[in-house]
Amino acid sequence: MAALRYLLALLSVAALLGADQSRYTRLLWSDEFNTPADTPPDPRYWSHLIGNGIGEIGLYGWGNFEMQYYTDAPSNAYSDGAGHMIIEARRLERAGFLDNGDVIDQLCPERPAGGPCRYSSARIHTQGKVAYRFGRIEARIKYPQGDGVWPAFWMLGNDASFDPQSSGYWPQCGEIDIAEYFSVHRHQMGHFLYYPQSPALGHGEEVKGSDFSLDFHTYALEWEPHEIRWYIDGVMTQRIERSKVKEWVFDKPFFLIFNIALHESPMMGDPKNTEFPKRMVIDYVRWYAP
Repeated sequence: MAALRYLLALLSVAALLGADQSRYTRLLWSDEFNTPADTPPDPRYWSHLIGNGIGEIGLYGWGNFEMQYYTDAPSNAYSDGAGHMIIEARRLERAGFLDNGDVIDQLCPERPAGGPCRYSSARIHTQGKVAYRFGRIEARIKYPQGDGVWPAFWMLGNDASFDPQSSGYWPQCGEIDIAEYFSVHRHQMGHFLYYPQSPALGHGEEVKGSDFSLDFHTYALEWEPHEIRWYIDGVMTQRIERSKVKEWVFDKPFFLIFNIALHESPMMGDPKNTEFPKRMVIDYVRWYAP
């Protein structure tokens, strides 16, 4: 019995160490998405990335062989009228043409060679509108699942630029992946940092849990000058200390991003095998300070 009590005590201590004992209580900014149905993202806070990359600098498929064409169409990012923002990836009825009939003037990566874009999606971001340095960032999200479906909640340095000559070109700008879901693997959620000299696949790991596509979960990041901590539903799932990072570029303001990308590979699966549309449902996003 004494051994059992000791084991229970150890488990209680471990639970407390893993639990979110947050001191972040001052709300800096939030979007609760309480807007009428079919309302687009609030332009005071959100902008859209458009297209499938920048061919002039060889950045096809946004550098990841992504197969979607990002739009600002209300069919790809909209309120459901019930307090949620929806990011929706869609299979286009006619390859190379948007739902409104507009011609897509780019080719999209598709193995073994590029071809007309077959999917549309949205990538909304707060660059130049909402960006802070440090704090607690959290969002309550229900992720989609499917072969080749790649949704994410993440951040880039506010100086991020697509100009290769800029000091804000990736990865110099820095990237923090709060919750990156390789959804073909239902039980794995990615927490990663990217920075100059970071590992090619990022500094961090995929954490295992329940099937993250079945319900809403709260994904949070606590970002401090000396370390960054990740949480899922209040439980700390990863910590990276500044001393473990070769080149720390995380002392400046960062902005937020939500998106669904599509990608075909042996690791990710093939979106051709997936039934569309796929929806990322965001209940809220909030940024706190101590």
